[in-house]
Amino acid sequence: MMTAMVELNALFGTGRTRTSNAAADAASLLAAWRRVERTHLPISFGCSCGTMGHVRVQDFERDVLDYLNEKHAANAQVVALLQRFAIEDNGRGGAIAALLQGLADDPAEGDADARRALVADLRRSIGSWSRVLGPASEG
Repeated sequence: MMTAMVELNALFGTGRTRTSNAAADAASLLAAWRRVERTHLPISFGCSCGTMGHVRVQDFERDVLDYLNEKHAANAQVVALLQRFAIEDNGRGGAIAALLQGLADDPAEGDADARRALVADLRRSIGSWSRVLGPASEG
Protein backbone atom coordinates (compact mmCIF):
# COMPACT_ATOMS: atom_id res chain seq x y z
CA MET A 1 0.00 0.00 0.00
CA MET A 2 2.87 2.36 0.72
CA THR A 3 4.26 1.74 -2.79
CA ALA A 4 0.93 2.80 -4.30
CA MET A 5 1.02 6.03 -2.29
CA VAL A 6 4.57 6.78 -3.43
CA GLU A 7 3.55 6.10 -7.05
CA LEU A 8 0.52 8.38 -6.78
CA ASN A 9 2.54 11.15 -5.15
CA ALA A 10 5.16 10.90 -7.89
CA LEU A 11 2.50 10.89 -10.57
CA PHE A 12 0.35 13.70 -9.22
CA GLY A 13 2.94 15.66 -7.24
CA THR A 14 3.87 19.23 -8.01
CA GLY A 15 7.51 18.38 -8.66
CA ARG A 16 6.87 16.97 -12.14
CA THR A 17 9.11 18.09 -14.95
CA ARG A 18 7.74 19.81 -18.04
CA THR A 19 9.65 17.53 -20.42
CA SER A 20 7.82 14.36 -19.52
CA ASN A 21 7.36 11.38 -21.80
CA ALA A 22 3.64 11.28 -22.66
CA ALA A 23 3.68 7.52 -23.38
CA ALA A 24 5.30 6.66 -20.03
CA ASP A 25 3.04 9.09 -18.18
CA ALA A 26 -0.02 7.60 -19.91
CA ALA A 27 1.04 4.11 -18.81
CA SER A 28 1.42 5.30 -15.21
CA LEU A 29 -1.91 7.10 -15.36
CA LEU A 30 -3.54 3.95 -16.70
CA ALA A 31 -2.38 2.07 -13.61
CA ALA A 32 -3.74 4.86 -11.39
CA TRP A 33 -7.01 4.92 -13.36
CA ARG A 34 -7.40 1.13 -12.92
CA ARG A 35 -7.14 1.60 -9.15
CA VAL A 36 -9.58 4.52 -9.13
CA GLU A 37 -12.15 2.85 -11.40
CA ARG A 38 -12.58 -0.01 -8.91
CA THR A 39 -14.04 2.37 -6.33
CA HIS A 40 -17.33 4.18 -5.90
CA LEU A 41 -17.94 7.81 -5.02
CA PRO A 42 -20.37 8.42 -2.18
CA ILE A 43 -23.01 11.03 -2.98
CA SER A 44 -25.66 12.68 -0.89
CA PHE A 45 -29.07 13.22 -2.37
CA GLY A 46 -29.41 16.56 -0.59
CA CYS A 47 -32.38 15.67 1.52
CA SER A 48 -32.70 15.92 5.29
CA CYS A 49 -32.96 12.14 5.66
CA GLY A 50 -29.23 11.83 5.03
CA THR A 51 -29.68 9.29 2.26
CA MET A 52 -26.41 8.42 0.58
CA GLY A 53 -25.76 6.63 -2.65
CA HIS A 54 -22.77 5.64 -4.69
CA VAL A 55 -21.76 6.17 -8.29
CA ARG A 56 -18.95 4.58 -10.20
CA VAL A 57 -16.08 6.75 -11.36
CA GLN A 58 -16.59 5.31 -14.86
CA ASP A 59 -19.98 7.04 -14.92
CA PHE A 60 -18.06 10.29 -15.39
CA GLU A 61 -15.93 9.09 -18.30
CA ARG A 62 -18.14 10.58 -21.01
CA ASP A 63 -18.15 13.92 -19.15
CA VAL A 64 -14.34 13.96 -19.02
CA LEU A 65 -14.06 13.10 -22.70
CA ASP A 66 -16.64 15.75 -23.62
CA TYR A 67 -14.64 18.28 -21.59
CA LEU A 68 -11.41 17.30 -23.37
CA ASN A 69 -13.14 17.52 -26.74
CA GLU A 70 -14.51 20.99 -25.98
CA LYS A 71 -11.31 22.29 -24.40
CA HIS A 72 -9.16 21.17 -27.32
CA ALA A 73 -11.72 21.61 -30.14
CA ALA A 74 -9.37 23.97 -32.00
CA ASN A 75 -6.49 21.47 -31.83
CA ALA A 76 -7.03 18.97 -34.65
CA GLN A 77 -4.30 16.66 -33.32
CA VAL A 78 -5.94 16.32 -29.90
CA VAL A 79 -9.36 15.75 -31.48
CA ALA A 80 -7.87 13.09 -33.75
CA LEU A 81 -6.28 11.31 -30.76
CA LEU A 82 -9.58 11.37 -28.88
CA GLN A 83 -11.41 9.95 -31.88
CA ARG A 84 -8.72 7.34 -32.49
CA PHE A 85 -8.35 5.97 -28.98
CA ALA A 86 -11.39 6.90 -26.86
CA ILE A 87 -13.96 4.70 -28.57
CA GLU A 88 -16.24 2.64 -26.35
CA ASP A 89 -16.45 -1.13 -26.87
CA ASN A 90 -12.96 -1.39 -28.29
CA GLY A 91 -12.00 -4.45 -26.28
CA ARG A 92 -9.71 -2.51 -23.91
CA GLY A 93 -12.28 -1.44 -21.35
CA GLY A 94 -13.75 2.01 -20.80
CA ALA A 95 -13.01 5.09 -22.83
CA ILE A 96 -10.44 6.66 -20.49
CA ALA A 97 -8.59 3.35 -20.15
CA ALA A 98 -8.64 2.97 -23.94
CA LEU A 99 -7.35 6.51 -24.43
CA LEU A 100 -4.52 6.03 -21.93
CA GLN A 101 -3.66 2.60 -23.33
CA GLY A 102 -3.55 4.03 -26.85
CA LEU A 103 -1.33 6.92 -25.79
CA ALA A 104 0.98 4.53 -23.94
CA ASP A 105 1.21 1.91 -26.70
CA ASP A 106 1.51 4.20 -29.71
CA PRO A 107 4.04 6.93 -28.89
CA ALA A 108 4.04 8.70 -32.28
CA GLU A 109 6.33 11.69 -32.44
CA GLY A 110 4.35 13.99 -34.73
CA ASP A 111 1.70 14.86 -32.17
CA ALA A 112 3.78 14.93 -28.99
CA ASP A 113 2.36 18.27 -27.81
CA ALA A 114 -1.21 17.01 -28.26
CA ARG A 115 -0.39 13.85 -26.31
CA ARG A 116 1.19 15.84 -23.49
CA ALA A 117 -1.88 18.10 -23.34
CA LEU A 118 -4.22 15.12 -23.00
CA VAL A 119 -2.02 13.42 -20.41
CA ALA A 120 -1.80 16.64 -18.37
CA ASP A 121 -5.58 17.06 -18.35
CA LEU A 122 -6.17 13.40 -17.49
CA ARG A 123 -3.55 13.61 -14.73
CA ARG A 124 -5.55 16.40 -13.11
CA SER A 125 -8.84 14.48 -13.35
CA ILE A 126 -7.48 11.18 -12.11
CA GLY A 127 -5.47 12.95 -9.41
CA SER A 128 -8.64 14.66 -8.17
CA TRP A 129 -10.45 11.35 -7.94
CA SER A 130 -7.47 9.76 -6.19
CA ARG A 131 -7.43 12.49 -3.57
CA VAL A 132 -11.20 12.29 -3.01
CA LEU A 133 -11.19 8.51 -2.75
CA GLY A 134 -8.11 8.39 -0.54
CA PRO A 135 -6.61 5.04 0.48
CA ALA A 136 -9.45 3.10 -1.17
CA SER A 137 -7.97 3.91 -4.59
CA GLU A 138 -4.43 2.89 -3.67
CA GLY A 139 -4.79 -0.80 -3.08
